[in-house]
Order: sequence, then structure tokens, then C-alpha cells
Amino acid sequence: KIYLNEVTDDSDYFTINAVYKKMLTVKYSINTAYSASVIRNDSVIEGNGLESNRTVVAKTGYTFKGWFVQGRTVIDLSTYKFTEDTVLVAVFTDSEGNEVW
Repeated sequence: KIYLNEVTDDSDYFTINAVYKKMLTVKYSINTAYSASVIRNDSVIEGNGLESNRTVVAKTGYTFKGWFVQGRTVIDLSTYKFTEDTVLVAVFTDSEGNEVW
């Protein structure tokens, strides 16, 4: 992004403040015992979330709960701010409510 500071119609110059952000890789880990879904890797700009959530179709007897990242559950990937290359692990619940991944 380029930000312009105090530019007027009669300015002879303007200031450009460049902000460098890395392109990060988001990978998905989905256990085939609980789902047959396959999701390709995503790219995201450092500090941003994904444009939309990634939903997994669970096999019979399981429900897709969300994604684990760095030891915590992330429900909405569009609001999670990625700061490094990340592997998201799909979390499911079984018919008894136990989490499996």
C-alpha cells in the first residue's frame, strides 16, 4: 500500500511511506479418518486474515468444529491475524462430544 501525506493540488512534491509486509503460507492439516476434504494452501499478507473461512465436510458421526492454530481454537479465519507461516489443524467432535483431530 502507498500512503500519501498532505498532498494538495498545488504541491510540488509528496511523501511516500512504504510499508513492507511478507506474503505468508497457510497450510491445512485434515485427518482423513474424520473427513475426505482437501484444501489447497493459501497465501495471506502478514497481519491479515483470510478472505473467507475454510469449512471441512465431516464424515458420518463427526462434526467439524473449527481450526487449531498454535494451541488454540480459531473459529473465524477472516479475523485471525497471521504473523508467520502457519499450519491449521482441523478439529472435529465425535458423537459423544469429544474433540478429535
